[in-house]
Amino acid sequence: MNREIFLSYVHTPLVNPQGDPQGGSPTKSPLRHRWRTLEDWDVETETKQYWEDLPREDKQARLAVQADYWEGMRDNLRGAGRSFTSEDSLRLPFGVAYTIPHNHAIVGASDFHATIETGGGGLSEPMLGRADYILHHDDKLTGIIELKTWWKVTQPQIDEVRAGK
Repeated sequence: MNREIFLSYVHTPLVNPQGDPQGGSPTKSPLRHRWRTLEDWDVETETKQYWEDLPREDKQARLAVQADYWEGMRDNLRGAGRSFTSEDSLRLPFGVAYTIPHNHAIVGASDFHATIETGGGGLSEPMLGRADYILHHDDKLTGIIELKTWWKVTQPQIDEVRAGK
């Protein structure tokens, strides 16, 4: 399997076999830090442009995963025996399905990539809070991944974030 095939796959969304729980976000942060600035980032446009500019050799590079990776991943996640009832319970499927293959796939790429990891112990500056996952490159925090359960985030909310509201 190559990068292009791997990244173009759209998997079936996860489903909680016990139904989606009710209620709002359980996030109650004790931190009192605030952002000093917010900057617009058109991640979709920039990602598409990056992909278009990527050399064909990188897109066709072979990945060390089996050809039916996503089907095997679906079986692995079923075998984990976990219900997806909170953001904490989403860490296992995200880590297995995305973090590990991402960190494998960036090896040998023609440009630099951040690794996805938990923690942040190797950063040159300590983090103020605890993100679900971080993107880490050259001892610097380059991105934050916050997992959200699908029943707490609606399409209109996603559209608002994309629009910069």
